Amino acid sequence: MIEIVFGKNAYGTMKYMGIHPADLYCFSLGLSMGDLAKKEYPDLTELKTRLEQGESARLWYSEKSPEEYCGFHWLLSRLKKLETAELFAAALPAYFPRPNDCFMTCSDWSGVTPEDWMPFLEEKTPLLPAQRMGAYLSWLELEQENSPLRAIVNGSLVSVPADFYDHFLLRELEKQNDDFMEAILIGKVMAHYQLGLGDILLHQRVEALIEEGILETVSPAEEGKPPMRRLLRKTQK
Repeated sequence: MIEIVFGKNAYGTMKYMGIHPADLYCFSLGLSMGDLAKKEYPDLTELKTRLEQGESARLWYSEKSPEEYCGFHWLLSRLKKLETAELFAAALPAYFPRPNDCFMTCSDWSGVTPEDWMPFLEEKTPLLPAQRMGAYLSWLELEQENSPLRAIVNGSLVSVPADFYDHFLLRELEKQNDDFMEAILIGKVMAHYQLGLGDILLHQRVEALIEEGILETVSPAEEGKPPMRRLLRKTQK
């Protein structure tokens, strides 16, 4: 079985679990952000050849992660002509049970522990022709629209403007002191809203708020520290 993931951390977890590197593909392409026409796409010749020769593949993805869901749609669109290829889907479950009637949730497979992941290696849910065609058509539309961002809205991937997530930042910004750490603001947004986003996109949107005059930098991050470890201040705008 060929295992396909859409994030580097998920790739590392799979290797830790003993999946042979030759049977493991990672397509972490940043497809939820930016100009799709300018992305660097990998050569799929080897993967396609293996599928044509009768090997099967399983795609690990999350319907809560724009990045993983974009990767899932993109790959199925590129494999459209391989109609007889045996493909399986491994969608991230809504939660993972814990003792004492508790549970853990994740937005993508990168946050799943090897212990939680292992049972799913025994599951094989076929990707139906209708699902493959739906993914192909969806990705074709997203490529044609080529908006700054792609987000998950009501369970579907849609094209959205660059400021789509600003509303969540501004809501959390209201709760911050006049002077605050950017990393805390970003952490609050990621924790409270479970948008399946990384901190890079939110940091870019904070930069946009600075350019708009809504925020200003009080002191930059220390040398060698992530840029979001800086002190910001609300303006009166």
